[in-house]
Amino acid sequence: MTLVRFEPDDLRAFLRCVDRHLTANARIEIIGGSAAALAHGAQSTTSDIDTFHQISDALAHAVSLARAETGLDVPLVHAAIADVPYNYQDRLSASYRTSNVSKCGRSRGTICC
Repeated sequence: MTLVRFEPDDLRAFLRCVDRHLTANARIEIIGGSAAALAHGAQSTTSDIDTFHQISDALAHAVSLARAETGLDVPLVHAAIADVPYNYQDRLSASYRTSNVSKCGRSRGTICC
């Protein structure tokens, strides 16, 4: 089985589609390779989107619909363990605006990495 890798533009398109399908606010605090690609311009690809928070039922449903609509089978994974610096929340940055995704204690509609 070949590991599928996703470009930053694929991740952005996928997350925008997830946002369109959300029926309730959701929290996604992206960490790892996806955060590096989306918020910091890393040129490497990644095989998934890691998040620091549990994935709600509404978010899981929106992800499922986004996979079907975009054809991008991007795994959204709750990272149970992550090594982050003290006060990492102060370093979070908004990578782009959405309408239904609320993260990082910031205003509604911001995806943070």
